[in-house]
Amino acid sequence: MPTPLVRLTHLTIALAALLSAAITPAPAVTIDLFDPGSDPSFPSDIAIGPDGAMWFTDSQASKVGRIDVTTGVVALFDVTGTGSPRGIVSGPDGNLWISTAQFGAGSDRIVRMNRAGTILGSFSIPTNNAAPGDLIVGPDSRVWFVEFNASKIGAVTMAGVFQEVLELGQPTALVAGPDHRVWLGGGYDKDIVAMPVTMLAPTKYAPAGSGRIGDIAVGPDGALWYTEWERGYVGHVTTAGTITQIPVPGADALYGLAAGPAGALRARLHHT
Repeated sequence: MPTPLVRLTHLTIALAALLSAAITPAPAVTIDLFDPGSDPSFPSDIAIGPDGAMWFTDSQASKVGRIDVTTGVVALFDVTGTGSPRGIVSGPDGNLWISTAQFGAGSDRIVRMNRAGTILGSFSIPTNNAAPGDLIVGPDSRVWFVEFNASKIGAVTMAGVFQEVLELGQPTALVAGPDHRVWLGGGYDKDIVAMPVTMLAPTKYAPAGSGRIGDIAVGPDGALWYTEWERGYVGHVTTAGTITQIPVPGADALYGLAAGPAGALRARLHHT
């Protein structure tokens, strides 16, 4: 049966003075399930589109979906010809930008789609079998993305001009920082990296312990927060590189992370 898309909160991490972080269960929430419209399906990423709807990628069905948040109606758009869609982000040009993987059968691509679901064009990533994933809009208005297989970070302009740099072993997550740098995590070397938009002279910060980075986000305090998915920790990094690690009782692993309302972060908690 199809894998549903879920709207819920798993864990709240409240920010208090001097990082005396309070970790509490999330308050009661309403859980809404949305059928992605394909069977089988595997929703991979989701983003707010330029039209205010929720857009998602379905890597198994090779489709991009749009959810009307008022009616719950799901519309699907086939992207089979461009590969298996992974990451998705609303671009600075008012279109959706999508990373797609061919798994060695051709060039992996960055695809541009308008809000009507029409593919406006696609750009071949210079590195073969890159396995692109997470996408963001960088502080330089380029679309940045991770290349999991190639252990690279890439960026592409609205005109399709690419720049790539070798960084980290299989990076998984990145975010535009408050300091005009792109911050990224993941990979087997387990570092946090602050990347200038020039892609020259990145700075690496090494958290203590053995946890690989699951996700990274900018918190309400203007610092970088991250999850460690091999153990139950949340980390905090200032733009100057000071790291604080906070254990989350009862968490075997933590994955996704996002800033929420009321000065809190939301983390996706996983129990084994």
